[in-house]
Amino acid sequence: MGALALMLPLLLLLTATRVAYGGIQPTPPPASFQAALVRTEPAGINYTRAVQRSRSRLSMLAARAVSNAGAAPGESAQAPLKKGSGDYAMSFGIGTPATGLSGEADTGSDLIWTKCGACARCSPQGSPSYYPTSSSSAAFVACGDRTCGELPRPLCSNVAGGGSGSGNCSYHYAYGDARDKHHYTEGILMTETFTFGDGAAAFPGIAFGCTLRSEGGFGTGSGLVGLGRGKLSLVTQLNVEAFGYRLSSDLSAPSPISFGSLADVTGGNGDSFMSTPLLTNPVVLDLPFYYVGLTGISVGRKLVQIPSGTFSFDRSTGAGGVIFDSGTTLTMLPDPAYTLVRDELLSQMGFQKPPPAANDDDMICFTGGSSTTTFPSMVLHFDGGADMDLSTENYLPQMQGQNGETARCWSVVKSSQALTIIGNIMQMDFHAVFDLSGNARMLFQPPTA
Repeated sequence: MGALALMLPLLLLLTATRVAYGGIQPTPPPASFQAALVRTEPAGINYTRAVQRSRSRLSMLAARAVSNAGAAPGESAQAPLKKGSGDYAMSFGIGTPATGLSGEADTGSDLIWTKCGACARCSPQGSPSYYPTSSSSAAFVACGDRTCGELPRPLCSNVAGGGSGSGNCSYHYAYGDARDKHHYTEGILMTETFTFGDGAAAFPGIAFGCTLRSEGGFGTGSGLVGLGRGKLSLVTQLNVEAFGYRLSSDLSAPSPISFGSLADVTGGNGDSFMSTPLLTNPVVLDLPFYYVGLTGISVGRKLVQIPSGTFSFDRSTGAGGVIFDSGTTLTMLPDPAYTLVRDELLSQMGFQKPPPAANDDDMICFTGGSSTTTFPSMVLHFDGGADMDLSTENYLPQMQGQNGETARCWSVVKSSQALTIIGNIMQMDFHAVFDLSGNARMLFQPPTA
């Protein structure tokens, strides 16, 4: 049975209850507001699971350009979401009166979506849903509306009747490559009023996906909050020129995420921020990723001699590049960078070869030592002279083993793709700001500032 046929019962119900039609409403620059990100694994990070999740996300992120180019009509390949892999959930209210929900916060995706109605064929089960018929501000997006055209490959269903373009705008987003048919979300595009920060900030006319069917793991929340650079992402629709977050290394504590002027770094302590330009993939121009230019990595006082071009784009395929990603736990480095940095780190720590690991030669963990043990520094160098001076907790944090034991583990894993990902552990305690104005830059402030 086709995707549209599966949607007919709810579409007919919504039409019968006279849900209105609408598109994205012009949103004036909003008053600044702050929300909270909550770690979905607050008790501690299990290293084995983090490796598995990060590798899975890497392979799908890297395949994004290829998948988009070869996707079937009506499908759009997005950044992958495995169960718990988003790592941070964001709370929000939707509708009038507002229903409180949460979704995985993801800088690698654009579409905002949430489970709608009973959603018996949705993952995950047990999380709350949004009911359009209970909201006075719910509105369909018509096929002929320009908002529908913002979907990469919109579908149309003329359930509502009328002429061409008067039907409901629908979507089918596949998460991953063409071989994986079991990670997707599909539904109808709608607009609603979204509220954040305990209801203090309300924004009408936000386009989102009312998901009627999904498969695969999508964390423990009700959907996804896309924070990427796409036209349907939350940050784009809010019309803010900047947003930023500080991911707390205290996994049980909420992490603030700020939008608008609260993320502004031009005043106050802005001088302590380092900045690097945001880049665009030269082949696939509409990817939502936050690309930056990584020029080198230092361990201790030594600049590791990584071959030129290791972190560059492939100008013919769009592969490669470097992104900051909130949804990947570990940092992924391609060879030869991975091996060169690893060997330099181990050499400065007095090891001639990597310590043995149970099942994976990329899993480098250290046990023993004392609170006074010192480790060599690690610095990431970016375009524009920005240096990200990492703390030990950013690259050798305490992590959990399969049996609950703790050890210091290197938060870097070898990338099987040309893509480099700066994961969320390496970002912890830094104040990261994405300037989306004409400057198009990423800024970060060290924890000590």
